[in-house]
Amino acid sequence: WTDAQMGFDGPLSAQEQMFIMYEVKMQCYQNLSSMEPATTDELCPRDWDGLICWPQGSPGQVTKVPCPSYIYDFNHKGHAYRKCDANGSWVFVENWNKTWTNYSECLRFLQ
Repeated sequence: WTDAQMGFDGPLSAQEQMFIMYEVKMQCYQNLSSMEPATTDELCPRDWDGLICWPQGSPGQVTKVPCPSYIYDFNHKGHAYRKCDANGSWVFVENWNKTWTNYSECLRFLQ
């Protein structure tokens, strides 16, 4: 999403940010449902983690994507990272009951 697509003219309200996130999430789910299945079961699947629509990941590798431009306060020059384990699953954090994503570069402006 670009500033123009979002109608950006300054700081976003919480409601505007939530609407944008909803739109991005729906677009991700639509894209995920319309894509061909992975050619191999060994790849980590495409996935929505709550903030980013992730591409497939290679086992044992870290997948890197730009910090999302649709999150107003993020550092849009950084990247988010997610690790695909050797079994073709995104690394899962039991205590959080969800997959793990490193957003530290995206949060740089917030610290």
